[in-house]
Amino acid sequence: MAGAPSLAARNTPGYGRAMSRWRLVLGLSLLVLVADQWTKMLAVLHLTPGIATAHSADKGERLIDRAHQRDVVRELSLFEAFRRYYFEVEAPCESRGSLCPEVQVIDGFWSWRYAENRGAAFSLFAKMGKGLRLPFLLTVTTFGLAFLLSYVRKLRDDQQVLMVALSLILGGGLGNLVDRTHFGYVVDFVLWYYGTFRWPIFNVADTAIVTGGCLIGLVSLLELAQARRKGHAGVAEPRTEG
Repeated sequence: MAGAPSLAARNTPGYGRAMSRWRLVLGLSLLVLVADQWTKMLAVLHLTPGIATAHSADKGERLIDRAHQRDVVRELSLFEAFRRYYFEVEAPCESRGSLCPEVQVIDGFWSWRYAENRGAAFSLFAKMGKGLRLPFLLTVTTFGLAFLLSYVRKLRDDQQVLMVALSLILGGGLGNLVDRTHFGYVVDFVLWYYGTFRWPIFNVADTAIVTGGCLIGLVSLLELAQARRKGHAGVAEPRTEG
């Protein structure tokens, strides 16, 4: 088939290393994507009445309170929970906000709280008109992911930290892209705070993207420091004439 590598090409060391690189990048990206979507489903399942309300409605019942919600959640299989999350739930706290409490994890520092981010990271562009915001964010995300994939191809085999970093960013970007494409917003649920200060609510995808960015920054700083050391070592000491 045209464009497919020949058998001889597949047996070369370069081809094998390239395949190993792509297995690492795509495997780790997929792991981040699955973890992100799993935790978002759990957030909607336990922090909102959305999935439980849809399940109760099918049985001709009305969800009454949080205790009733917990009973309904225990009835659900994993498959059923995911099916209702993707196909029957949208803006689950819009009409029944009293059933969307903030759940404390560490007093004074960490809580679970459901939120819908219709903007970019940390709610950037959230105030942009709806007709422009979603197409704009989807376009930017798609081009960003395409750039990451093209950059992976240029990495050397010894740049494994950068491969991991780009994999985290790629997986996180895909996770939030799934949300934007399907719901029109991104599901967030992790709230960190101290006193009156509150960090913008985030999710697993955001964590992966920030971690990947920090790794890239760290690698860049280490490479810069190494280049400076080599530069200083290469400068010949002035010779004195006697």
